[in-house]
Amino acid sequence: METAALSHLAEPLPLSLDLSGDPGALRVAGTLGGSRAVVNVSATAGHLLLPNGAALDHLQAASHLVSEDNGAHFQLSDIAVKSTQASFTGALDLSVHGGHDGVPLLSGTIDSSWLNVDA
Repeated sequence: METAALSHLAEPLPLSLDLSGDPGALRVAGTLGGSRAVVNVSATAGHLLLPNGAALDHLQAASHLVSEDNGAHFQLSDIAVKSTQASFTGALDLSVHGGHDGVPLLSGTIDSSWLNVDA
């Protein structure tokens, strides 16, 4: 870990993070560094409170994230979110044209098999 910090993550560093408690669990695993990050994320929650009094019940979510060019390009693939209120899958791609201070471009598809908008 010290070598990775001193080299500013010049070489890939394995990452594994597991958090659990109330209201659920979060797992992040992959590698960071070498100007690239590859991470799998999964989360569960029985009842997750959202802003303005909204909530998601029986949440299961997962995705695969790849970040390249020191954060100038993100690919979020294998998105899968399922709860009592919504279910969707898809992939997103975020690029920043012109460097870190450039113009963001978001593209992708999100498909929903159900969405309860008044929940």
